[in-house]
Amino acid sequence: MLLRNKWLGVAAGWLLLAALSVLAGESRAPVGMLVNALIPPTIVVLAVTRFGLLTLIAAVIFLHLTVFFPVTTELSAWYASSFILDLVVLVALAVYGFYTSLAGQPLFRGALPED
Repeated sequence: MLLRNKWLGVAAGWLLLAALSVLAGESRAPVGMLVNALIPPTIVVLAVTRFGLLTLIAAVIFLHLTVFFPVTTELSAWYASSFILDLVVLVALAVYGFYTSLAGQPLFRGALPED
């Protein structure tokens, strides 16, 4: 809204995200900095401009839960309860998103043969 043009705002947002991505990146090699400047900001800007802010929020929550919670297949481990809670939240988020994307339409409409 500050620039009063959608595409100028998108370009300014992309430049800001690219600068932050380069500064927050661990790589100081020129190729690594170029990759950090191009790929993550482009994905974020495309997701926000095409699908909206809710998509970005859901993606950040999903990424946060998958990166910062311990993942295990050994359910007797002491941190398995955190993994199970994380898995339940992620599956519930995915199922709710799928359910709302149907907009009241039946799941198997036309998939089964008529009698």
